[in-house]
Amino acid sequence: MVTEKQVFILRRLLERGNSISEAARICGISRATARRWAKGEVSMAQKKRRTYRTRANPFEDVWFKVEELLWRCPTLGVAEIFRELCRSYPDRFSRGQLRTLQRQVRAWRAVNGQGKEIFFPQEYPPGKFSQSDVTSMNRLGITIEGKPLRHLYFRLIFPYSNWETGEICFNENLETVCWAVQKCIRRAGGAASEHQADNLPSVVRIGPKGQRVVNPKYRALLEHYGSTPRFTRPHSPHQDGDVERAHGSFKDEIRNALLLRGSCDFSSIEQYQQFLREIEHRRQARVAEAFAREKCFLRPLPEKELHICSYEKVKVSRSSTIRLKGNVYSVHPRLIGLWLTAEVWPDQLVLYVGAQEVDRKRRLVGKGRTDINWRHVIKELLRKPGAFAHYRYREALFPSATLKLAYEKLKEARPTECDVEYLRILHLAHETMLSRVEAGLEALMKAGKVPELSLLKELVQEKAPEVPEVNLPPVDLKSFDSLLTRKEEQ
Repeated sequence: MVTEKQVFILRRLLERGNSISEAARICGISRATARRWAKGEVSMAQKKRRTYRTRANPFEDVWFKVEELLWRCPTLGVAEIFRELCRSYPDRFSRGQLRTLQRQVRAWRAVNGQGKEIFFPQEYPPGKFSQSDVTSMNRLGITIEGKPLRHLYFRLIFPYSNWETGEICFNENLETVCWAVQKCIRRAGGAASEHQADNLPSVVRIGPKGQRVVNPKYRALLEHYGSTPRFTRPHSPHQDGDVERAHGSFKDEIRNALLLRGSCDFSSIEQYQQFLREIEHRRQARVAEAFAREKCFLRPLPEKELHICSYEKVKVSRSSTIRLKGNVYSVHPRLIGLWLTAEVWPDQLVLYVGAQEVDRKRRLVGKGRTDINWRHVIKELLRKPGAFAHYRYREALFPSATLKLAYEKLKEARPTECDVEYLRILHLAHETMLSRVEAGLEALMKAGKVPELSLLKELVQEKAPEVPEVNLPPVDLKSFDSLLTRKEEQ
């Protein structure tokens, strides 16, 4: 069956001087058919639709079974139907006939199949709605000083104008979401009447009667800006259609900008954030006129920002650790047994005893992670070296690859004393400087020596600075008497 596109290409090729044979080959039709169309013996208006098959239907005898499966399981995939036919009728069908079955099932479903879901286009009044969502940026391959940056990007968009802004984040916990929402609203210069987001577990949960229960802190934040929280239905990303579509175009623009830049590596997160801001500003400029109209309808910003953090009470265990938000952090052993107040921010934890700040830590992403500072435990481990071999957080006591390699060398040379010797080396790093200890270990191992403490001390310990001997001539005190004599004469 010759299509209109083939006829159009054929005639263009013939007008350019191509032969009938060459034009037919390019169009994928026979020379005789090409010749008839070139002479004008047939036209698209005269062409009749073919109602007969050009070859035998391989599924004609078993179509009853196909229909039975389609009626019983309306959403069953065609590939699975084909596999079922191959199991029921061995050695009858080949893989090349799957496409034939797909066309026949598609035609059957067009007449007998179930109706599909309808998506209704929406019109958004200016200033009425805003939408937000979080998307993963890991596939972009961003690195900070050569190290992969696993991160998310929170994006807020106003559907009427499609004006958008966003913030880099590393998780979807409550503090991060509230912080990002507030930052984006402040940058926009106003808030919409209603703010819609998907069903993040940290923000909304399903109550015992099936109702949605919004986190009071999230609700209070939106109410502070005069906005009402709304949520999409579970597994219905199309209800956040504007922001979901914007994710794809935003990432495509980032990829193109990275190609032009020639590198995915940045010197700092701040530089990467500035790179994203420049792309964001270009996208905002395209809708600046529409956003200027919408901004007149946004709720004005309150003078003060809300304090986006939460407080939790934690007790320091006998292992000099605390467990907070599903993660384990080490603290100084002098805090063992005390109750601490943890000020939980999106990216950090601030620990207090009463009103006194005692520690500040980077907040871990996710759950089940550990942040053990070897400096907190090294002194006690040196007193109890037998605990080192099976210490739960033993890997945290190898702060660099150099120390790990030194421990392996000690284990080979002195298997019974390697733990004690290594802990003494680590204690030396605690008392002096880790970088100097690493340099000393590298020098010893490069020379083929066992990295023992006695040899390491000679390389690490600072030499006392030499005090130069200063010889001053004796002072003649009688010269001062002459000054007094001159003063009396005057």
